[in-house]
Amino acid sequence: MSLTIVEGVDGSGKSTLIKGWRSSKLFYFHTLASTGPPPKREVLQAELAWLARLPRSITLICDRHRLISEPIYGPILRGRSMLGLEKTIGETLIDLGAQIVYCRPTIEVIVENVRASQAEQLDGVWDHLAELVEAYDRTMDELSNFVSVFEYNYHLSSPARIAAQLGVIK
Repeated sequence: MSLTIVEGVDGSGKSTLIKGWRSSKLFYFHTLASTGPPPKREVLQAELAWLARLPRSITLICDRHRLISEPIYGPILRGRSMLGLEKTIGETLIDLGAQIVYCRPTIEVIVENVRASQAEQLDGVWDHLAELVEAYDRTMDELSNFVSVFEYNYHLSSPARIAAQLGVIK
């Protein structure tokens, strides 16, 4: 399976990128979306095992994954992460053969987007937005030591260009 996790703070363009890929019809893929706090540890472990068993012929795009977002959002919004993994996040991503697209427009664009959709955000996102962006920047830098992380700014690139970088289209 080709696993690409599209990550970034709220308002960074994750869903917009995936919609762009879908409407362009450049390649065929399945989508898995993660929202809200993670389920019980056993459910997350079962999901990771399911991902590991998917056939290599499937292209799966995750619109965020709790494996990455929970260690960022949890401590900032709830005071703790609800993940309890046996391996590090980097090791788990290597086992899954994952690559990451980090949606990262400028902070001004993120603030504008979150302000426009504040009603749809988790409690605390607006109040801690700068802290969340900084945590994402640090996390993506750390994860780049384990897997490929492609930074995407929708003002500077296109869905087709990032898809070509990922190798999902030729």
